[in-house]
Amino acid sequence: MGLTHRYFCLINTIYNKPNTTSLLKLTMKAIKSKFSIASYLTIAGVVLIIVSSVLTIVTQVNDGSLDLIGEFIVFGWIVFYIIWWEVRNKIIVIKIHEQRITVKSLGITKSYILSNFDGYKLAEVHSKTKSYEHLYLFKNGKRMVLISSFYIANYKQFKDYIVYESTYLGIEPYGFINEFVQGFKQ
Repeated sequence: MGLTHRYFCLINTIYNKPNTTSLLKLTMKAIKSKFSIASYLTIAGVVLIIVSSVLTIVTQVNDGSLDLIGEFIVFGWIVFYIIWWEVRNKIIVIKIHEQRITVKSLGITKSYILSNFDGYKLAEVHSKTKSYEHLYLFKNGKRMVLISSFYIANYKQFKDYIVYESTYLGIEPYGFINEFVQGFKQ
């Protein structure tokens, strides 16, 4: 996507606030996230990687050809990255009700008051076939919540509500290293 598309998204976000009537309807009821197909595929991929890695290790133990250090380092980093970052920060259950946003991931629930956030930033994430959007909520200059259009099927509902209720802080640069580092700060 080119620079023109980014400016269009930026202008659309700032100047075209969502319809007040539709937001009034949203505030009357809670908004709860719905997983996209990508979320289910990611979870299936995690299970497949863990099962295949365990089977590989068991097979190598039986053959006597196991390189314990190498296998466990590679297996450990893959599982750690997938569970710690992808599942913990992106495949999350989000609920907004009466100015309170609740985020649940891996059994940990965090609740925030929406008006206590400094605001939000948007990031555009590109894949080979499509572009996705991440919305980050900031508090005291720190990223606290990540909502991804890749993992959340009803992302637009969340975005419309947050755009209406919060302050736009700008565009957040997206990059793998930056995301990895931010994953440890959250």
